[in-house]
Order: sequence, then structure tokens, then C-alpha cells
Amino acid sequence: MCAPIQSFQQFDAWSGARDLRRPGSSVIRSDAGMPTARFPRRAIGPLVSVLSLFAAHASADDVIVYGQSSWKYQVVAWGGQAGFQAPGFNDSAWTTGAAAFGNLSGCTPPSTVRTNWPSNTDLVARLRVQLPCGTGSVQIGVAIDNDISVWCNGVDVSGGIRTSGGCAVRDRFVFNVPDSALVAGENVIAVRAHDYGSVTFFDARVAANFQNVLRVTQQPASGTICIADSRTFSIVAAGGGTISYRWQIEEPSAPGGWADITNGDNSLPGDRSFSASGAATPQLTITRASGQDVIQLGHTARVRCAVSNACGSLSSNPATLTLCACLACPADFNQDGGVDGVDVQAFFASWEVGNCDADVNLDGGVDGSDVNYFFGVWEDGRC
Repeated sequence: MCAPIQSFQQFDAWSGARDLRRPGSSVIRSDAGMPTARFPRRAIGPLVSVLSLFAAHASADDVIVYGQSSWKYQVVAWGGQAGFQAPGFNDSAWTTGAAAFGNLSGCTPPSTVRTNWPSNTDLVARLRVQLPCGTGSVQIGVAIDNDISVWCNGVDVSGGIRTSGGCAVRDRFVFNVPDSALVAGENVIAVRAHDYGSVTFFDARVAANFQNVLRVTQQPASGTICIADSRTFSIVAAGGGTISYRWQIEEPSAPGGWADITNGDNSLPGDRSFSASGAATPQLTITRASGQDVIQLGHTARVRCAVSNACGSLSSNPATLTLCACLACPADFNQDGGVDGVDVQAFFASWEVGNCDADVNLDGGVDGSDVNYFFGVWEDGRC
């Protein structure tokens, strides 16, 4: 599994439900009926992607909710359409139908019937679900009247056909999918719903745990480097296994291109240099290059962190570093070796636009106090 993502959304815990696990079985029976508390439902198509369902924390998450999925399906005679559960089965000619499937006879359905399923037939259906690398603990819950068999990527997760007596209820069965049956990317869920009476009903949900999915939970923040002549950028990443970090800086000659930062002095085209530490850790510190009085990166630069684990890699959002002159001699503002009227012009040109080079008193702001400080040292002709 190899396609990491950056974030996911956790659904609220179900309230009022109690699950009774059968000893020695992968099936969980629920006697409490429907869930009573959850996030708003999402419309899910035949190809379901979970990339938009992630946030900065991880736990069991409903990828598909009851009454909100669309399946490729066929209505067949009992036992018909052999081999349909194989991942590579061609279902392109099948009809697309929205869950729940059933008819309106007898029992009150636990969700609205949206696609007709005639009685005394089999409903064979397939759903493609996109899951990122690191996904685990997938569960498939079903509401069924009468019987059900479920596969994930061709693996029988229901242990054969499961028989349900009485009217359909949500989570009549909950099947645990082995992590070994999952793949990064497209996963195919296939079901055979079997009816032998007057009432038909089928609906399903899919839940998963994304704790091991690689993601950035705290992005590096932009900042300046003019007071202490250093700036530390931090990132927080989560995911399974060992996470590696690689800080990068945008190439000044090729916007959108990135160069790896190394510990110690770094040089870039255009006489740009800086020193760094923590280049392979969650915290990067940038300072002026060794022997330099002025940071030579220009006024701004963008940095980011590439994180990786066994699943793959992803990059943080770029953070902007505003690099100020941090002048060794503020009175010689233009650094031409003399203190004269040209320095006054250069100072006010920078001060009027709020350039942090004009923060000559190093208090973190560009304001009137910098004017007083500048003229104090300029009039004395001192640094």
C-alpha cells in the first residue's frame, strides 16, 4: 500500500448501540438497531474516495454510510452470475443503483428504498472504494432481508452465506476485513443478497481506521529572521512506522522547484547562502551563513518539509521566511562604507513600505521608534 494522504474526518461515535461479538467469529451482531448520532451524511458514488474524509486525528471512520452509496448491480436468479466477486470482473454493462435496495412490502425499512429489488431473487452488487496506504481495521456493516454473502477484493469476509431472520436492521451483521485483503487505492466490495420471501432489503456501510495513514497534522508557520538572526520551523506528522523528514527550500531560479537543505552552510544560485540545523528532523533552524553579517537569501524564501514512511511521501504546505538585513551598522543603511544622506534615503525607502530591514532597533516591528533609533545612530555617525 503506497499512496499516502494528508488528512481525514472522524465520525461521531454511535450512541445507544451495543455490539455482542460471537466467540470465534468475525461477525458482530447488534441488537440496538440504528445509530443515533453521527456527522451529516455525504453522497457517495460508485467509486468512493476517502481523501476528503480526513482530519488531523484518527480512529474508526465511516467511509460509506447507510443509504448514501451507489452500486453496480444485477438482479439474477438464485445463485446466478458466478465469479462476480473477483476484483477484475467486468461490471461495465451492469446498472448503477442507489442504496438502499428492496421493495416496500411488509417490514418498515431502516432507510429509504431507492432501488427496486424484486422478491425471490438474488441481488449481486459491487462497490469500488478508494483507500489510502495505512488503512486498517475495515468493517462492513449490513442490513439484510434475507441472506447475505460479502467479499472484499475477492476474499470471503462473511464466512459464507449468513442468514438473517425477521425484518432488516442496520448492522445485523458486521464483517471484519483482514488488513491483508486491503490494497492501497481501489478496493472492490462485492455482495450477494438472497431473498426467499415477500420482503427484500439490502443496505451497507463501510468503516475503517486511518491511524497509520501518513499525514501532516501541524504545518510549518511563516516567520521572520531579523531579531535573533535565526528562525525555527516545526512540523508534526503522524502515520505508521518510522517517519523520515527532509526540509527543502524553493529554488530562486525556478519557482516551484525545491532543493534539499543540508546541515551547515547552504548555497543557492544568486549568491544566496544560509546555515541550517535539524534538516532531517521535525524542527529546522535557519541562521545567517558562517562569517556573514547579512543573510544572503534576499527578502523572502519559502521552505517546506517532505515526510515519508513505508507508504510513500508527502510535502507540507510551504512557509514563507522573511529574511531581514540585521545590519551590523544600521547608520550605514546602504552598506557602502560611509554614513551620509544616501543612507537616510535608503532607510526611509525601506521604512515606508514596512520592509523589516527598517526594524533597526530589532523590536520586531517597523514604526516610529525605528526612525528615532536610526537618526540617533546616524547623527553620531556610529553603528
